[in-house]
Amino acid sequence: MKKFLFTLAALLIGALAFAQNAKNNTADSIVGKYFIEKNDSKVEFVKNADGTYKGFVYWSAENGKEDVVLVNGLKYNAEKKRWDGAKISDPTRGIKANCTILFTKDGMLQVSGKVMGIGETHLWKPISE
Repeated sequence: MKKFLFTLAALLIGALAFAQNAKNNTADSIVGKYFIEKNDSKVEFVKNADGTYKGFVYWSAENGKEDVVLVNGLKYNAEKKRWDGAKISDPTRGIKANCTILFTKDGMLQVSGKVMGIGETHLWKPISE
C-alpha cells in the first residue's frame, strides 16, 4: 500500500510540475502582449526572422503610443525551458542587464535582469487586445 501511495504521489507531483510550466515548453509561447503594472505600459513580443524574439513597449500611460525596444535577440533555451541570451534595457535608468524570462505557474511572464549578480525580477501580465 505504501508503495502504491508513493507512486501515486510521485505521478501527481510530476503532473503538477508539468502543468505549472506548460508555456515554458514551447518557444513561441512568449509571442504576445503584456501589461507592466510598475510603469503602466504595454509590451509586445514578436518573433524575428532569425528565430530570436524582440520585446518592445508599444504604449505607455506617460507617452501614449511608443516604439521602444526593451530586448532584442532573445533566444529560447529548450534545456532550461526559458528565454535568455540577450540584454534587456531599462530606458528610465539607462541600464542594460542580462535577461532571463519564463512563465510562472499562474501564467505571468517573469522577467529578470542582472548586472554583475545584482538584479530585479518583475511580473508582466498577459493581455489580449
